[in-house]
Amino acid sequence: MKISFRLRLFLAIFAVVLFGVLVAGAYLSSELKTNIQLRVEQELLRQSHVAALYIAETLHRKDVTSGQKLVHRLGGAADFRYTIIHEDGTVLGDTDLTAVEVKDVQNHSNRPEIRAAMKNGDGSSHRYSTTIGFEMFYSATRFSNATLRGVVRVSKPLREVDEALAVLYSSLLVGGLIVLVLSLLLALFFSAYFTRILKSLVSYAQKLAEGKRASAQIHEEFEFTGLTSSLQTLSEKLEESVQDLAVERDRFEAVLEGMGEAVIALDAGKRVTVINSAALMLLELGKEPVGHTLLETIRVPELTELLDSLVPGDNRSAEFEIGVAILRKVLARVVCLHSGAYVIVLMDVTELRRLESVRRDFVSNVSHELRTPISVVRANAETLLDGALEDKEMAGRFLQSIVANSERLSSLIADLLDLARIEEGKWELKKTSLTLSLALRRACSVLETKANDKKQTILVEPCGDIQIAADARAIDQVLFNLLDNAVKYTPEEGLIRVRGYQNGARVIVEVEDNGPGIEEVHRNRLFERFYRVDKGRSREMGGTGLGLAIVKHLTNSMGGDVGMRPAPEGGSIFWVKLPI
Repeated sequence: MKISFRLRLFLAIFAVVLFGVLVAGAYLSSELKTNIQLRVEQELLRQSHVAALYIAETLHRKDVTSGQKLVHRLGGAADFRYTIIHEDGTVLGDTDLTAVEVKDVQNHSNRPEIRAAMKNGDGSSHRYSTTIGFEMFYSATRFSNATLRGVVRVSKPLREVDEALAVLYSSLLVGGLIVLVLSLLLALFFSAYFTRILKSLVSYAQKLAEGKRASAQIHEEFEFTGLTSSLQTLSEKLEESVQDLAVERDRFEAVLEGMGEAVIALDAGKRVTVINSAALMLLELGKEPVGHTLLETIRVPELTELLDSLVPGDNRSAEFEIGVAILRKVLARVVCLHSGAYVIVLMDVTELRRLESVRRDFVSNVSHELRTPISVVRANAETLLDGALEDKEMAGRFLQSIVANSERLSSLIADLLDLARIEEGKWELKKTSLTLSLALRRACSVLETKANDKKQTILVEPCGDIQIAADARAIDQVLFNLLDNAVKYTPEEGLIRVRGYQNGARVIVEVEDNGPGIEEVHRNRLFERFYRVDKGRSREMGGTGLGLAIVKHLTNSMGGDVGMRPAPEGGSIFWVKLPI
């Protein structure tokens, strides 16, 4: 059954009032009970103090007869129960018992209020009395004189407090009922009044929603009158906002359709919400898949895995192949918005990857084509140098130049081929556990003669039995290139230090020279191919400009890193980090 708004408003007001009355009643009753009990306890404490003073002056021996006369005299003066207890727990008098009954009362030394009074001077408790069979409030005070020491206890039945509370509860109940009835009458009046006003406002809002101009029938003195003009203003603002959104939508569609990249927008449920023409063409879709899931639109496991791995605020990229008639390489960049929606941008990189492949093939093919004629030139030049020409002085000078250049070109081609193989992944690395000290000694022994010619000293610092995870050929090439550079650029009678040490899960190999050093402006580009700090000097020394690039690629392929820093006393330190 449908409940009217008026009835719901009435029930809501009634529930709020009823809840308030119940909460207030519970709170007041609790406070009244606490307050009355506190007053009773305070009154009992005052009576026990007075009684203690009186008993200390009048009672001087442990006698039940004297104690009974004394408590009855106190009980006649005030409507309380008085009990006198000796310090050993014996009851000497009680206003509710006869002298014979007092003698049979059990020892009271274990009563909590008695123990507290004997220890602290005062004590109180609230419990059931086994002597008279009622719930009682107790207050006890210690007394003493020259011959007697004990406790006087004053008590009052809890039922008297309960009777007083019952009267107060009745008054609270009557007051609460009166408030509840008045609240019901007010709820009926206001529910009817507000229902009439809200119906008028709803009717006015419906007319505005239908595009009609109307005025609400609301008295001007009513506080909701401003709501009418607000609704009118809201209607005008909404109309303007709709027009602005239409313009923005058209602009967004124009930009989206003008983009060369394919764009797909998904909601949090991975359903397509927006897709442009470039995406339809790239994905070979006949119609817009708006409302369909991504899996229904395009079946690319790599793209699905990429979306599943994202969290809100994250973005990642992946490259994969798509297409049926024409196979294309696509670079996808996916952004996961904080709302959980996704934006996918797809770029066709087929031509770019083809051009990169052509470039690599070109370098490789040219290098192979140049190796053969250069080898022939070198062989012929060596033959001429063996005495085939008559003018030995001039012929020797030219032929030595031919040999030197052919060796340089041969080295250049060899380095280019090595670099091409590393980049293409054709240099198969077989990582094994190698002893670092042996690898350092091998590299130094190869360059020992060259260093001796320049009267240089290669000092290999002890590095123990450190093991590295590396490919044997690759680490030999890396160490040879670094040492070869050090020998080339270190002046005669210079010192080259080679050391290796462990740093956590990495092994660091350093080659330090005392050469001219490298200016800071050049340090970030040292490992670029063909980059030279001093081009004239590098060519003079026979460098190809590819040695450090090969070092970087080989080291990265083995899971390591490479870098350079200036030496403390001049020169340079080239370092390589490799896995232990």
